[in-house]
Amino acid sequence: MQCNPKSNRIQHPFSDLQVGVDSLFDHLFNGQGARSSTGWTPRVSIAESDVEYQLVMELPGLNPEDVSVEVKDGLLEISGSKKQEELADGFRILRDERTGGEFERKFEFSTQVDFEKVEATFNHGLLTLSLPKSEKVLPRKIEISVGE
Repeated sequence: MQCNPKSNRIQHPFSDLQVGVDSLFDHLFNGQGARSSTGWTPRVSIAESDVEYQLVMELPGLNPEDVSVEVKDGLLEISGSKKQEELADGFRILRDERTGGEFERKFEFSTQVDFEKVEATFNHGLLTLSLPKSEKVLPRKIEISVGE
């Protein structure tokens, strides 16, 4: 580990490798995740049912007003900022594994989402988005009529 003299923060020697691996997985699984220069990317889980997607993002230490959820050009964008805590007088960082700074994540879904009906809740540091699938892509049964 080495210390960044500008911030007095210790950096792990494999942090750049972790950034690269995380970015690769983001792109492989349809996430268009972007990192800020701080290297902080909140973790997400995405699940799917027949009628909707559910996205849960871990945002420890943040409040709802610290986060923005937007739709741009068919992409879901989640962004925000986590402030680094100031040290009390007389203290210096020996080890800091907690990250902060600005973040932005973009997601493109393989099935159309009805973005007008998206719902977002924030509870105990978890942002949960309910993303209903568009009526156009939902499975439906076609009735067969009997011809004469």
